[in-house]
Amino acid sequence: MKLVSSGNKDKHQNIPQNRGGAVNGNTALNRNPSTANRSAPQSKQAAGGKAKAINQNGKPEKNINSKEVKPGRKKKTAIITIAIILFVLVIGAVALVLSLGFYVESLDTFFPNVWVEGVEVSGLTLQEAKQALLDSGYEKNADGIYVTIEFPDGSSFSFSGEDVGLSLNAEEAITNAFPFGRTDTFFGNLRTYVDSIFERTDFNDMSTPVFDDAIMHSLTEEYTAKFNQTIIHGSLERNDRAIIVTKGSGLLFAIEADVFKLASDTLKSAVEAHDHMRAEYVPIVDIENNTDVQLEMLEILFDEIHLDAQRVIYEFDMDVEGYVNIISPEADGITFDLEDAKEKLVNAAYGDSITIYMEVLEPDYTAEDVRSLIFRDVLAESTTQMTNVTNRTSNIRLAARFIDGTILKPGETFSFNGTVGQRTREKGFLAANGYRAGEVVPMIGGGICQAASTLYDAVLHTQLEIVQRSAHGMTVGYLPSGGRDATVSWPNLDFRFKNNTDFPIRIETGGSGLNITFKLIGTNIDGSKTDVHIEKLWSANFTTQEVLTDELYIGETSVNVPFNGLRVETFRVHIDADGNEISRVSMGRSSYRLINRIIKKGTKERPVEVIVDDTATDTAVVEEN
Repeated sequence: MKLVSSGNKDKHQNIPQNRGGAVNGNTALNRNPSTANRSAPQSKQAAGGKAKAINQNGKPEKNINSKEVKPGRKKKTAIITIAIILFVLVIGAVALVLSLGFYVESLDTFFPNVWVEGVEVSGLTLQEAKQALLDSGYEKNADGIYVTIEFPDGSSFSFSGEDVGLSLNAEEAITNAFPFGRTDTFFGNLRTYVDSIFERTDFNDMSTPVFDDAIMHSLTEEYTAKFNQTIIHGSLERNDRAIIVTKGSGLLFAIEADVFKLASDTLKSAVEAHDHMRAEYVPIVDIENNTDVQLEMLEILFDEIHLDAQRVIYEFDMDVEGYVNIISPEADGITFDLEDAKEKLVNAAYGDSITIYMEVLEPDYTAEDVRSLIFRDVLAESTTQMTNVTNRTSNIRLAARFIDGTILKPGETFSFNGTVGQRTREKGFLAANGYRAGEVVPMIGGGICQAASTLYDAVLHTQLEIVQRSAHGMTVGYLPSGGRDATVSWPNLDFRFKNNTDFPIRIETGGSGLNITFKLIGTNIDGSKTDVHIEKLWSANFTTQEVLTDELYIGETSVNVPFNGLRVETFRVHIDADGNEISRVSMGRSSYRLINRIIKKGTKERPVEVIVDDTATDTAVVEEN
């Protein structure tokens, strides 16, 4: 038979045990019905109680389908319930913290309990807080601000904030204070916000005091100068003849920049305290520096006193007496020996006095001197000898006549081509040999390079400025060495020099026989002279060669003009009136081509000359020349 549970939780249907049988679900199948009664007596039910199965030992039978709750299981259920409650509380707390944190992050107002420059700005925006500071008179806080700067000698100066245009900036103060609580981490900002609810936060000195630098500098410069004058124990006196300096001892020298900084810093402190602040300027005590100060004073005094002598200003005029038209007369200058004065001061003992005498500077020359100095001296001259070739000599003399009497005023430049002009037959120039492209060829005006070279040689023996000069392609025979010649060619190859003296220069030409001479007449003030030194860098003598050519007939010969090769460097040596070398200056290098002598001999057969006798009736007779 089947035993089925009634479905009532409070009641259980017994399912007998069968040793040989099996239990499946809530049903037990007994294969031997007769044994069921023997193995298990019929259970009894107590009134209103549960039916209990009794096993063979008389003990209650365990029902495998029973749902009886054990005590341990009840405890576990309670723990889970508590955990769930705690979890919900934590989640709620985290949500609350995050919400508050995000609220703090989104704030555009000051945190609670915040005061800026004594004004509460809690919960205010930047603009509202700025207006609150303005309403409190923050930017007009110069009233009652005073500063006094004292010096070691007892002197002092004072000023108020209003005197120097003191002002504060409300916007700057608010802007500087606003980041409070917003520069930390998320939770850091939140913590600061919470703390600020219970604790007051004050911000002061959020604005840099602004004042007028020019007014402050004016004050510090004035009182620094006064202080320096009072504490310098030395002295300096001056009259028309001398300067008397007493070397100071224990000199204290105030530096205006330091006084300015001290006054500025003290003003800021006064603003913070809103009170009258005093500060003492203590300069560095340095006896050695005292001497430096007096040396600087000597330099300043020298700049004030020194006056160069005024030279006479004139213009050269051939039409007036003495060639001089005075524009401004000369004037004396005045000075003293600064380096000598410094040396005396350094070597003097502290408290000693030194006397520095004035010196009168006379001009180099007066108006009268100028008249007597004009064209007084021969600055330099050069003479070369011409060849006895009529056309060439004529050309040289003609060029010299064009140049003769030329006057260069101070600063003017002489040009050979500009003075002589183009060499033409109409001007009187003749055909003569000259150098062209490395050869000696006839040309109009040939030979006048000797005039240019002779003039250049004279200029080279002065300190006049060479503006343009070119050496010949080959050496010339009318000067003793290379490096002293000048070649010219119309219109671009020119020889030019500048009158860099204070006086006019006249060029004179002349000479007798085959000599040609150029003189530079001017004024040599210091009596110095200039020598010319030629340094030979390379040289080679020409050789003679014979060559056969069919360009010439048999018996004819031709010989070119040979030249030795040479390279030199030219130096000007300036020598003073006592014979001492002042300077040695290179005037450049000159190179001259080596041209060997070539003797050409003809190999060409002469043609037979046929003579015809017009009177003969027979065949003509042919004769060889």
